[in-house]
Amino acid sequence: MSASGKRWMVFGLVVLAVVLISPMVFECFRPRIPGQSPEVQLSAERIKFMAPDRVLQAMNLRPGLTVLDIGAGTGLFTFRLAQAVGDAGRVFATDTGSSVLRYLRRQSRRANITNVELVLVREKGLDPFYTQHTFDVILASEVMPLIAEPGVFFQQLRPSLKAGGGRLWIVTLRLDSDFDADEFGDFRAVLDFLRSEGASSLLAGRLSPRVREALAAERGASVSEPLRTLLVEDFNRILNAPALWPELQRWLASHPSFLNAREGQLRQHLGNELAKAGVFAPGARDLDDGA
Repeated sequence: MSASGKRWMVFGLVVLAVVLISPMVFECFRPRIPGQSPEVQLSAERIKFMAPDRVLQAMNLRPGLTVLDIGAGTGLFTFRLAQAVGDAGRVFATDTGSSVLRYLRRQSRRANITNVELVLVREKGLDPFYTQHTFDVILASEVMPLIAEPGVFFQQLRPSLKAGGGRLWIVTLRLDSDFDADEFGDFRAVLDFLRSEGASSLLAGRLSPRVREALAAERGASVSEPLRTLLVEDFNRILNAPALWPELQRWLASHPSFLNAREGQLRQHLGNELAKAGVFAPGARDLDDGA
C-alpha cells in the first residue's frame, strides 16, 4: 500500500453534531459575528451548547500531541486542548482575525499557558501555513459555514494529518433538528451500511419494525421512493430521541478512533458533501478494523 493510501487508512473523521430542538436555542446561541466581543462569544449559553468539555472527553487526547485548532476564535477549545496535551504537546490556534488573536495572546499570558502558538491565516482557501506542518489532531469547530468549498478545503488539508493515526474532528452546531432526503446522498450506501451493521447496532437497532420490514424486502439496484421516505422519517425520529445521545457518547468513548465517515448522524450533510468532493476514499469503512 502506498504511503498516501496508508495515511488515508488511519485518517479519522469525527463529526460531533449537537442537535438542538428548542426554538429558544436561537435566542440563547448566536453564531460568531465579526466584531462581536469575546465576552459574548464565551457566554455561558455558548459554552453550554458547544459542550467543550464533553467534546474533549470524546477526543481522548494524550500528552505530547500536536493539535491544530482551526478557527480558534476566543479559545473555547484552545486552552482546553493545551491542558489536554500538556507541556510536552503543542496547540496551533489559527484565526483570520488579528483582534481575536490578540485577545488569545492576552489570555495565554494571563493564564501562563506556554504551549499555544497563535497563527493569523487568510480568509479564503487553505492558508499555506496548514500545508507546511503536520498534526496529530486537527479540530475544526464552527468553521463549516465560513468555508466556501469545504470539500476542497478538507481534501487539501488531509496531507497535514500525520501518517500513522492522524485524526480530523469537525464540530458543528445543527440548529435544525431534522434533515431531508437530499442529505442522505447515496441511499443504497445507507442500506448497505445498515445491513452490514446488523440489527443490534447503535442506529440500526433503533429502526422501527416498519422500516426493518421494508429493508428486508428491498431488492432493487435503486432504493424505492417509499423506502426513502420511511428512512428519512425514521432517522429524524431516532436522532431527536434524547436516549440516543448518552449511548452515542458511551460508544464514542469505547471507540477513540471513531473513523467511519458515514456514521455520526447517518450520512449527515457534512459527510456527504466531503465524500462527494473526494475527501473520503470510495467505499471507506470503519478504518479502526484492519488499519
